[in-house]
Amino acid sequence: MRPAPSLQMEKNINNLNDFAESGIDLVKHREVLEALSRLGVDPKSVKPTLAAREMAVGKYEGAGIYIAVGSAASQVVSTFGGTAIISVEPMEHTSSLEDALQIRADAERYFTRHFPGRYLNNVAPASAPQGSTVFVVFAERS
Repeated sequence: MRPAPSLQMEKNINNLNDFAESGIDLVKHREVLEALSRLGVDPKSVKPTLAAREMAVGKYEGAGIYIAVGSAASQVVSTFGGTAIISVEPMEHTSSLEDALQIRADAERYFTRHFPGRYLNNVAPASAPQGSTVFVVFAERS
């Protein structure tokens, strides 16, 4: 039996109900939303993280996962050197590098905790992030 969520966590989850208007199935994703709430992710990170998770458990099941920030997918690919990339998918286009970095940090927290064997924390882009689009990179795992 799972412990009951704290009042603060339940309040955070209830605030996430606002995302129902954007097409997020709250019944299907309740457990993920609870996990994101426990991690204290910024509300603007919820939808892109859920979208990346859907790809990770669906179309790209088993692939390594990395969250990157860039101006274009081609720019992200060029920073990964010899890593065998399967796909680079946009998660969210933001208005600033700061927002993009916040979404990346929140998504990384989720994926490193809930997909520990798949998150490629040993892969690092060769250059500092530029641009304001957050991408999820799916790659071969070594």
